[in-house]
Amino acid sequence: PEIALEYRRYGDPSWTRAAVTAGDHGGTWDTSSLAEGRYRVRAKAGDHHANSWQDGLWSAETRFLTVVVDRTAPAVSTEPGPGGLVLLAADDLSPVVRVEVLAGGEVLFLGHPADGVADSREERFLIPPPAAGEDRDRTVKVTDGAGNVTELPL
Repeated sequence: PEIALEYRRYGDPSWTRAAVTAGDHGGTWDTSSLAEGRYRVRAKAGDHHANSWQDGLWSAETRFLTVVVDRTAPAVSTEPGPGGLVLLAADDLSPVVRVEVLAGGEVLFLGHPADGVADSREERFLIPPPAAGEDRDRTVKVTDGAGNVTELPL
């Protein structure tokens, strides 16, 4: 059978056939030329290799996957808060999934979102002040669900 992978950007009515590079256990699809955004993806199977093009059939589409193309790091800002800083992290496409406070490359602690779960595209974190006697410069590293990272000094 012939397998075709097709995609379209959310809101776009036209499907485009993806250029898939076959591998031993499936294939890869290079999305580097796609604009950032959300895409619907479908796979179709056909029997055109065993039949003439006019007689071949394609499977009916019933299910879609969503693929997010996100190459932009989260936006991060801080403001004074109760007992430290409030860190605001936001990303247009992917959830904010991790906040680390570092000093000299060492992770001092992981941030915990105010709502308890890092699962949204906008999150608030309380960052406590440095421990007494701590004189190392601290940085914060914020990661989104696509692996994009913003790092900035505190």
